[in-house]
Amino acid sequence: MHRDKPQPYQQRVIAERDELSGKLAKLTEFINSDRFTEIVPDERERDRLILQKSIMTAYLDVLNYRIDAFK
Repeated sequence: MHRDKPQPYQQRVIAERDELSGKLAKLTEFINSDRFTEIVPDERERDRLILQKSIMTAYLDVLNYRIDAFK
């Protein structure tokens, strides 16, 4: 259903997507930085952060699919 103005729940989904996108960008930048292994010396914790990034990416994809369906 196409609407000119998003419904309140749609606005919340868009806000959630925008917030998640920002957090994911920061996490990705950190993981890709030269200091990642220095700041997180525990390999298992680094693996968990990489897993978190993967799950956040999948979640962002779902939110984007939902938003695309709003149009």
